[in-house]
Amino acid sequence: MPLGATLQATIQSVLKRAAQEPVPPTDEDELAIPKLNFDLRGDFPELEGLVLQPGSNARVKGLETTSVKQLVRFQFNESGAILKSEAAIAVGATAMAPQYRRNPIG
Repeated sequence: MPLGATLQATIQSVLKRAAQEPVPPTDEDELAIPKLNFDLRGDFPELEGLVLQPGSNARVKGLETTSVKQLVRFQFNESGAILKSEAAIAVGATAMAPQYRRNPIG
């Protein structure tokens, strides 16, 4: 699709073409499907060291992110597409000891 002089002109051209009667494929037409295969990993050091504030009922304090990662798997071929994404955030924390009451004897 050739670009128009402006984005609006390009959009109008595409809409005009989409409104036309479709042209069936011929024996000379080819369908080329790219084969893509990505396995990407992203580390986010800028998000490490953030101190998280747990709720008042939490039994931990000082939650700090120690590692933040994202894994993305993308495959595209003649069978279709597969996209998987996974994120992992590791945190360090200080556990708070439970508070016990002592009953006086006697």
